[in-house]
Amino acid sequence: MLLKLLWLSPRSLPLAAGAALLLIAAVIALYPAQVRTLPHAWRWALYALRSVALITLVASFAQPALALRETEKERGSLLVLIDRSRSMSVIDKARPPAQLVALADALGLLPSGLRSAGTAGLYAALDEIHSTAAEIAHARGDLSYSEITGRGVASARAHVAEAATRLENECKTLAARASSLPADADLKQSIAALGQLPSADGSDRWLITTNSTLDAARAAAANYDATFDSRLYRSNSQVRQACDELAKLSRFELVEQALLRPKRGLFSRVGEKMPVLSFAIAEKAIPIHFTADPLHLGAKPDALWSDLTNSVASAVADAGAHKVRAIVLLSDGREVAPSGAAQTDAATDIPIFAINVAASGSRDVSFERVSAPRSAFVGETITIRAVLRATGLPTRPGDIRLKMNDLELRPSVTDHAAGMAEFSVKLERPGAQQMMIEVPPVAGEVTPENNRVQRWVKVLPHKMKVAAYAGTPGWDFQLLRNTLSRTSWVQLESAVLDPASPAVTLAPQQVLQQDIVILSDVPVAALDDARWDALYRLVAERGGSVILLAGLSHLPAEYSQRLLASNLLPFRSELKPAWREWPGEQPAYRLVPTADASRTDSLRLTDDAGSNERRWQELPSLYRFLPLSTWDAASRRFTELKPNTRALLIEAESHAAVLTESRVGAGRSFLLGSDETWRWRMNTGERDFDRFWLQLIRHAADEPYAVTQGPLSLDADKVAAQPGESLRIRARVTDDRHADVLDLQVLRDGKIVRTLKLPAVAGGGAGRFEATLAGLESGDYLLRLLEGANGIEPVQLALHVAISPELEMADISPDEALLRRLADASGGAYLKLEELERLPERLEHLDDARPKVTHRSIWDSPYLFAFVVACFTAEWALRKQLGLA
Repeated sequence: MLLKLLWLSPRSLPLAAGAALLLIAAVIALYPAQVRTLPHAWRWALYALRSVALITLVASFAQPALALRETEKERGSLLVLIDRSRSMSVIDKARPPAQLVALADALGLLPSGLRSAGTAGLYAALDEIHSTAAEIAHARGDLSYSEITGRGVASARAHVAEAATRLENECKTLAARASSLPADADLKQSIAALGQLPSADGSDRWLITTNSTLDAARAAAANYDATFDSRLYRSNSQVRQACDELAKLSRFELVEQALLRPKRGLFSRVGEKMPVLSFAIAEKAIPIHFTADPLHLGAKPDALWSDLTNSVASAVADAGAHKVRAIVLLSDGREVAPSGAAQTDAATDIPIFAINVAASGSRDVSFERVSAPRSAFVGETITIRAVLRATGLPTRPGDIRLKMNDLELRPSVTDHAAGMAEFSVKLERPGAQQMMIEVPPVAGEVTPENNRVQRWVKVLPHKMKVAAYAGTPGWDFQLLRNTLSRTSWVQLESAVLDPASPAVTLAPQQVLQQDIVILSDVPVAALDDARWDALYRLVAERGGSVILLAGLSHLPAEYSQRLLASNLLPFRSELKPAWREWPGEQPAYRLVPTADASRTDSLRLTDDAGSNERRWQELPSLYRFLPLSTWDAASRRFTELKPNTRALLIEAESHAAVLTESRVGAGRSFLLGSDETWRWRMNTGERDFDRFWLQLIRHAADEPYAVTQGPLSLDADKVAAQPGESLRIRARVTDDRHADVLDLQVLRDGKIVRTLKLPAVAGGGAGRFEATLAGLESGDYLLRLLEGANGIEPVQLALHVAISPELEMADISPDEALLRRLADASGGAYLKLEELERLPERLEHLDDARPKVTHRSIWDSPYLFAFVVACFTAEWALRKQLGLA
């Protein structure tokens, strides 16, 4: 219905009126000479067409618009969003009888008027007073702005006065009910207190006092209802039966009841008053298609992770042309988005009514964290750590069990305070190995579904090949060699060279087959040209690594003078680093990781990243070190290091680089400017020394391949993945005969389901291939690498793809804070599921508070343009007909 014509740019009205008068005057002045011979009817028709067209054009300067009363459709739809994440499948066993009674009443399962008749309408009245108080605070802000600008002061002051009067009447009306309320002292007193609120001035102090009084009244009403409902549950068998049936339903099934029940369901109560759009949300929004069963939604709570914030924004976008007046979000608030998922801002101008469908105080036992290495070597003993999360129940880490290869292991270490259990597992056979970590169900916990997690470890069949040589038998080298020789996953070739005639006897072809070569103060002449060439090719082309240990005699002084050797150094050849020695009786130089390198696993002396810095500080100090580069605080860089180099360890006082890592082609070169790491054994024995060196060795080596057969190697970054997850597939051919692309077959049940091309890695060295494999469904697969051109037997790798609800089910307690944040940021409200029956009233109040008039602009309308063109066209046609043009 048309209410009135508006001018969106009223300041332009005088200009438009003046222009219109000038144009009309021009038409009257210029037209008579052309039309004096025409009959009066035709003459005035031409005048009118030209004038109307010109007046319409100049009137558009003031931007005319129509004020129309909104139809129900134009006021927008109600957007209902149902969380379908896996945590919504939980059956809350912690709902107290009072909450079940309130829920049963809200769903219409109890006789009308049976429950808490004395408090009927009390919550709605309290909500109305709360809304009016917020309106006063907002109106007070508008008044302050009007007083500053000097515009609209009277209307703003009238708004404040009107809202204050309305609040006073609402409080007095509700306070008058105190005498008729049930005989509960707290309830009567808190409601009566509303009639004694100070005058509404909109100040912060007044608002705090008002909200505090309202919260006290609401709490008193809730306490009375809880007490009444508990007695009702115990005394009425019909109520108890209805509640016991509800207690068997999952969170998602309760949502179905709350939405779809005839007459009392939300859809029945609001569907006749406004259009309703429904989406099931988790990682994204999916339109709901209802089934034939009136009490079941066409969706299941099976999503593996939930991103409520982004899903709300996605659902609003998917609503498309539908205007949304309000959003109802039914969820437990549990948001588990994968790492790296972009988060949108929760704030929106559409009010969100967040409905918490979960019971608070859920008792449950689950795994907060389970750490296990992705890969290890045959014969290696790995450590698995599991930390329990117990909500409302005691933690018993001693009950955790690890099952692997038909064996059940008990924890070797337990920490009851931290809820942690630690297992030591020796890997006896190669391939993908599954480990199941579980804790027995505890009486009273919500669900045993999250009492078990699984981990997969890639057990590598081949040992790491390490060749270590020393020019002089220093303590560092001797202890490092002992450590490597007793490490099950290292195949060691080592020697201390003869000082009289030092020579590395490893053949060039054998050098190329190593994973790591360690040179401890080895004379540069100990390797001939062929061996230096093989060592450089191992690093630059094969992706191997060399670790250079500085010494007092040869390294790095001699290496700067040899081309291939200098390419492995981290600094330019003109730099001549000199050893620094502490002159005092007690050593004072301490080595610590750089800020960047402290996040590298190889430089962690403890699995707890938080205590790693303290462990480094506790290491014994050194008498001497070789500064490889100095730190420039102004430019925040190490001045002498090559661009392809980063510092891993520095001297704590001078910040000089002591351990560096350089990228050389496909591989890496490391240089350690210290020969006293043996001092780290003084206080703790082998613990810190062995951990540092073994983790540095693993960090330095090219990531091992899972399977190798002849010259072919194949690997996947994971041997167990989620459906659709992307996997990095690597391959290597170690002979000199290979194609530019390898074929990888993906088999399931013996049938080829996909063939993937593995292209050669650009700049990654000869014989290295890589590609991404994605989009696999659940199942067991076999990856088969072919290199048929050379008649080489294929290599195969097993891959397990399965759905894991671990992340979503790790914590099934409701997140009330998130739901409140979504509601508050949008101007909506937070409600519990048993309060859903109050939502239609809140939606009506929302509609009452917002304007029901819409503005439809005319000045930029295509209809206006068509009208002006039609006037000019009609005038032109008429002039042609009358012989004037």
